Amino acid sequence: MLFILAVSAFLISISAKMPHPFYVSVTEIKFNKNNTAAISCRLFTDDLQNALFKLYKVKTSLNKKDTALNAFLEKYFKERLVINTANKNLTLHCIGYEIEEEATWCYFEANGANSNKISISNSLLYDFLPEQSNLIHCYVNNERKSFKLVNPQTQAVFEFN
Repeated sequence: MLFILAVSAFLISISAKMPHPFYVSVTEIKFNKNNTAAISCRLFTDDLQNALFKLYKVKTSLNKKDTALNAFLEKYFKERLVINTANKNLTLHCIGYEIEEEATWCYFEANGANSNKISISNSLLYDFLPEQSNLIHCYVNNERKSFKLVNPQTQAVFEFN
């Protein structure tokens, strides 16, 4: 009987949704020759969903494909991800999101991108997760530069030739 209880407890513990042990997002910004930028951000789904609920009282699940969430995602990212080129902040337009395992990829486009010097302010999830780190990868002409921000650090600058 004790063996059955131990096995049952073990199975319940591995099947229960456990919080992930680290808090990190990845933002990729690809500058195109036509002065546009393609931005993709990968965050843990539960963290992003909790942030949307706490800030905007959004009660729907990101796991349910809902284009109405695009407006909330766009608002959230515009407030916490600022990309500046040629002394001009780019305007992010949400084009959608998708779930990949326990993470959500959010996709944005921006026009008017000049890719020589890029200043980025990224405070995604900093409001709720003091342990949050945000990785940024910038691509210009197939050249990649990266930077790691650790809460409360928000600023990264990339220069390309």
